[in-house]
Amino acid sequence: MRTSIHRPSKVSCQTWVIAAALAVATCATGRTSAEPLATCFDYREAMAYWVGNVRLPYTLDVESYGPYAYVADSYRDLNVIDIADPGRARIVRQIDTESSARQVQRLGETLFVRNGSAILIFGLSTPSDPLLLGSVEPEGPPMGFAVAGDLLHLATWDGFFHVVDVSLPSAPLFLASMPSEHTVKQVAVSGAHVYLADRSLQVVDVSDPTQPLTVGELDLPHAADGLAPADSLLYVAGGGGGVVVVRVSDPTDPRVAGITPVPSETQDVLVVGSGLLAADADWGVQVFDRSDPVDLRPLTAFDTAVRAQAVAITPTLILAADLHGGLQIIDPTRSTATSLVGFSEPKYANDVKVQNDVAYVADETSGLVTLDVSVPATPVELGRLDDFWGGHVISVVDNLAYLGAYNLVVTVDVSDPSAPERLGQIALRGGVGDIVVRDGLAYVALGYSPEQACAGVGDGLSIVVISIPAAPVEIGFLQISSDGMGLDVQGVVAYLVGWRAGVHTIDVSDPYAPALLGRYDVGDDWAYDVAVDGGYAYVGYGSRGFEVLDVRDPRQPRSVALLDTPGAARAVRLQGGLAYVADLDWGVRLIDLRLPERPVDLGMQDFPGWAEALDVAGDHVYLATSSDGLVVAERQCDLILKHLDNARAGHATAPLR
Repeated sequence: MRTSIHRPSKVSCQTWVIAAALAVATCATGRTSAEPLATCFDYREAMAYWVGNVRLPYTLDVESYGPYAYVADSYRDLNVIDIADPGRARIVRQIDTESSARQVQRLGETLFVRNGSAILIFGLSTPSDPLLLGSVEPEGPPMGFAVAGDLLHLATWDGFFHVVDVSLPSAPLFLASMPSEHTVKQVAVSGAHVYLADRSLQVVDVSDPTQPLTVGELDLPHAADGLAPADSLLYVAGGGGGVVVVRVSDPTDPRVAGITPVPSETQDVLVVGSGLLAADADWGVQVFDRSDPVDLRPLTAFDTAVRAQAVAITPTLILAADLHGGLQIIDPTRSTATSLVGFSEPKYANDVKVQNDVAYVADETSGLVTLDVSVPATPVELGRLDDFWGGHVISVVDNLAYLGAYNLVVTVDVSDPSAPERLGQIALRGGVGDIVVRDGLAYVALGYSPEQACAGVGDGLSIVVISIPAAPVEIGFLQISSDGMGLDVQGVVAYLVGWRAGVHTIDVSDPYAPALLGRYDVGDDWAYDVAVDGGYAYVGYGSRGFEVLDVRDPRQPRSVALLDTPGAARAVRLQGGLAYVADLDWGVRLIDLRLPERPVDLGMQDFPGWAEALDVAGDHVYLATSSDGLVVAERQCDLILKHLDNARAGHATAPLR
């Protein structure tokens, strides 16, 4: 018996996306574009729309059918995920596709999955348990494909376009093959025409599927990462070129009709009624109104964990395939503000300090960069000191900046931020991990430096006299088997953290002879940063998360609480009883520390780029990211005490004993 594959009917309720987006963009946030930005933000409300998540290692595409999502993951193949209760979404089946699953498309009760060598065809008569019906195996590796009716339209790596009859999935029949003049990565079909795209666009007439014929061509402004035809138009996900609208009413003469920029890179597009969803790599799912179909109007955005790759919908939800974050389940009807207010170059920011409306950024390729942040939404570059590379960490005191770059500490006069001037430098015996300046001394955490390995001096803590900035002099050093990454100094005790070394407490009452007091060790976990206040040390422990240590007796530091964070806790800043934690690929996490031994996770806000370091000044958080430069966000609003008990009832973390 032949199994016929039918085109599904349109879902009239899909226009909910636009209605929800309009609500979020205006009424729900309580502000319009004409109103001023708030001076703070409640991080407990951030990501309110993010109602479910299933972590996967390398997620590339997603489709939905009823209460299930079908997710293609390069490492975990095809995943069937029950999303009936989004907050408890779970994988109900993983199917080995023999090689990496890369693309999924559903048509009715049939699911097509592209792996590295074939298109696998599954039946969904039991949606939770897809049944393999057959496969299409072209001579060359498959690239992009699209299905309409009983026909599969397939582009392959060897430069061919194929039309395949899949009405009988167990015995697919190749109807035609034609060479393509250009490389093809993306395929879409609308009516009697197929669109083949990469850096160029081909329009192929398939009214006779046995004799496909190229009828039109167009050079695209940017390579295509996704295609969505609608209403005699073709919407192209153009990577860094945004969303490109191509008019194809005359298939023989396709023309670019409009380009809508996006913040980073458009990876996928999906037309939904009078709207359009775009998966924007670093900024999540962007929602556009296409009432004027060639002049898209941005409505709102729903950020995802790391890097949005593809987008799909159900009657009530948005599903985002996030490259390193897995399946993100979004409810667009949930209102939320956004705490993101501005961003700026330099691109590879490693650390930031803010003083008197000036941000001082340590940048990997640009050395020291100063920016005017008096208007946080629009940081403006003031000056650079770029005669060296590897700006890793920075400390700013009064009119002097101390910049760590490889094994150097460079002193810089920043009395005129628009013209920073190098005063002096000192080469130390290890790589500079952190700098704390107190009372004419610079305390420097030193890590492993290959150039210094033969000297046998190791890593540890260096103490440098900086009373003469042009001629800094090391006066004390304590060697510790610790690749020093983070440092804080309180009174006469220094707290040094490092990779695979835990936390060291060091007596610095005599800066000429620092002495080890105690150590807290957790084995191979890597500690990145530490901040100390009121007898407690708060440690960013990478994949271990955020840990609270009781250091009231610095000779015997002990752990009293641990919160696992979804990313890798890299930097910690304290303000007003809160810890702001840079959580690498998961943005900034907020933790209530008013009872240090019972910290409460308040929530998080995801940002573009990898959060390496941060500073909190005034009403804003300044985030240094390793790929998107300086990101400026609103700080947490002052917490009302009555909310504390409610939060602790459901989210308190018991102390470790």
